[in-house]
Amino acid sequence: MNRAHRIRLAAGVTVAMVIAPTVAAHAAPVYVRPGAPGQPTQRIAVSDVAVPVSGTYTMAEVHFVQHMMVHHGQALTMTALVADRAGDERIHNLARRIDVTQVAEIDQMAQWLRIRSEAVPDHEDSTGHEGMPGMVSQADLARLEASEGAAFDRLFLELMIHHHRGAVQMVEELREATGDILEAGISALAFEIEDQQQTEIVRMQRLLDELSA
Repeated sequence: MNRAHRIRLAAGVTVAMVIAPTVAAHAAPVYVRPGAPGQPTQRIAVSDVAVPVSGTYTMAEVHFVQHMMVHHGQALTMTALVADRAGDERIHNLARRIDVTQVAEIDQMAQWLRIRSEAVPDHEDSTGHEGMPGMVSQADLARLEASEGAAFDRLFLELMIHHHRGAVQMVEELREATGDILEAGISALAFEIEDQQQTEIVRMQRLLDELSA
């Protein structure tokens, strides 16, 4: 399936999958639903964000969702260190964007699993998942926690770039395992993760180059 076809598929998925959080510093995610032509955008509660059953799915997709929840959880562990350690305001802004995006995706993935009566992992516990692509070692997390200022900023970017690349690899491996034939909700989710994290990788690499110059 080519990129253009995935975009059309993602755009055509039920509205629950295209709900997007708005970014607000130090605030819980706010979800919005685009209105009909000429109608205003609607704010909706987190409890109303649902991922409906939309066809058959495979265990490869279940495992992808379960593992990606844990993967996202480690990213949130890393961004939680930013407030007290980062020196550059751009790192603070980046961390807030990652928080908003990945918290929303964790919520979507958890609901996708619950609706299908599949196990929902504790995304804050990465025990046993160290071998997933892009996962940061406990030693590197300890290094990050012990650093501050410019040293923290550079290490945070290095580790988060590695982490994001791992998420993109997980999407690619899912497509290979399924022949790129995915349940509609997972197709939209996979496209969103891949597109968003590749974009952030470019931004983070540019920022890292500037900070390292």
